[in-house]
Amino acid sequence: MCGNDPNPTGATKNEVYQAAVAYMGSDEADTNVTWPWLGSGPGSSLPDTCKDCMIQNLTFTWKVPTSLKFASYPFDEQQFTLIFGFGADSNVFSCNELMTASGSLLANLAAKSQLSSILPASDEYILRQDGMSVRHPLISAGGVMVEDTSKCELTVYVKRYYFTVFLKILIPTIIIVYLGLSAAFLSAQEHSGDRAALLGVSILICMVNLDRDHGLGKLMYSTWFDTFNLCQLGLQVLGLLEGYVEHHLARSGREPACIVLNRVWCGSMMLGIYPVVTIALCLIGTAYITTAIILLTVLLPLIIIYATYVFVHRLSAGASLRAKLALQLTNVATTAPEFPGLLKAAFTAYDVDSSGQLDMSELRSLLKAIYSKSQERYLRAMELARAHATASNGELSMVELADVIDQLESTTAAIVVTRPLRGMRERFPVTSLLRSRRVRKVDSEPNMHHHQSRIES
Repeated sequence: MCGNDPNPTGATKNEVYQAAVAYMGSDEADTNVTWPWLGSGPGSSLPDTCKDCMIQNLTFTWKVPTSLKFASYPFDEQQFTLIFGFGADSNVFSCNELMTASGSLLANLAAKSQLSSILPASDEYILRQDGMSVRHPLISAGGVMVEDTSKCELTVYVKRYYFTVFLKILIPTIIIVYLGLSAAFLSAQEHSGDRAALLGVSILICMVNLDRDHGLGKLMYSTWFDTFNLCQLGLQVLGLLEGYVEHHLARSGREPACIVLNRVWCGSMMLGIYPVVTIALCLIGTAYITTAIILLTVLLPLIIIYATYVFVHRLSAGASLRAKLALQLTNVATTAPEFPGLLKAAFTAYDVDSSGQLDMSELRSLLKAIYSKSQERYLRAMELARAHATASNGELSMVELADVIDQLESTTAAIVVTRPLRGMRERFPVTSLLRSRRVRKVDSEPNMHHHQSRIES
């Protein structure tokens, strides 16, 4: 009785830990003999009996090397081979009937499509299409390969269940990468460090995944999982570089370009580039190479080209709209009927982050456009705007901006009181008046009247 391959490869080990042998009687008249199901022996005239035969029941476990196919996902199609025999002079004549004889357990399981029940209960492996095969192993006899009838070879063809691998390995990696890329939704000017930290943690986790063997042992060459993890790392490094570009734009005063880049990047990466690359990698693993090539060479470049077009178009359209509104505000007086509508449109155009409020840099650009003809009024407007912004976390809403303009106009009207000069206040030098008003704010009322009478004279 033998359960070991005479030519072991690597860590091949077939361990027989329970065996039962029963010798069958040779008396044909003895009706109490339970004949084996293995079929008739050589030279027997009985259809389903065997003279001087032996039946062997084995319970075994095995550890065999895998035959990996790295071109397919999950690329570890394997075959388990068990060779058993009874000695050099025996004849395992029923070997070829293990999958067909009515009394065979394997044949019964095959008829019920339940051969997978002999596989490990972890559901890690499933039978391949060819399932199982039995035959006599081939040996060399005088330079000719012949069957060794003293042994029987049972081969089980299995592969890893793709859903288990996908659920345990790929899904967590995809979630981690998405969390890392979601750092782009943080402000590049205020949270650039947090963005880099989040992407750094995600990259570190992918580096750990790159070092895992996934139950295949230490391999010194690249596998499909290595390619998958390297692509995930590359996309995250690209996100890190994009964050540095945004931070540079924000720090150099080009906030509209920074905001437009962030919006285009978030949409194109999260919904376009990353899903397409990941799906293409999975298709390459499942041997749909043509479809994957189409995705990477056609669809991916189209996404990149479209994202570039959207970035350039939004940036130029926003700049053109702000320049147009600035020109209109320059030529329209603040008391004109159309000024409120232009101010509201300009507020929306200069609010590049769509927050409903203007920060100081956006407010500075808008007020400079409104008071481009009067530097003094622009400075006074900025002073009033800073006072309002200090009370509202450094930002102004549309209503607060209107209050700033009304307060500035009422202040100017209070200083310039005569009718002949009221229509020329756009050309009137108010620098000294504003300075006098700030210095003598605590003066008595007669002094102020005296100051104004000197202005009228």
